[in-house]
Amino acid sequence: MKLLKSLYHGTLILNDYIDFVEFADGLHIGQEDLLKYNSHKVTAIKEIKASIGQKILGLSTHNLEEIQEANSFKELSYIGLGAYRNTTTKENVSIGGRKLLDIAAKSKHKVAMIGGVRISDDFSHVPSVSYKVIGSDLIEVYLKQI
Repeated sequence: MKLLKSLYHGTLILNDYIDFVEFADGLHIGQEDLLKYNSHKVTAIKEIKASIGQKILGLSTHNLEEIQEANSFKELSYIGLGAYRNTTTKENVSIGGRKLLDIAAKSKHKVAMIGGVRISDDFSHVPSVSYKVIGSDLIEVYLKQI
């Protein structure tokens, strides 16, 4: 992790692995992983934030109900909203597609589009979307270049 951080000078957010957060800029938690900390989401978010301090904290959301719930979590830095399209990194995901762009506006937090997002996707016309999280597409595009 230290090597990665020394080579990459951007913001590094870990997905679910709180044990390594000291080497990163923040932590992203999925809905299922959140409940591993506490069966009450409000308490889980507070415990995680207390553990990571001032580091960035993000939470996955998939629909309007989860966005509305996340709006009550003051500790969050952003929400991840997806899956935007099918992805090779997760199975059995619900694909929200373009309708997610409409419900993103309901978030009080910054929104990161997640799940099947491509480097070529342009969300600049959607003011509520601040970030795009690119996983497998980054690897596929990079591998084509080498």
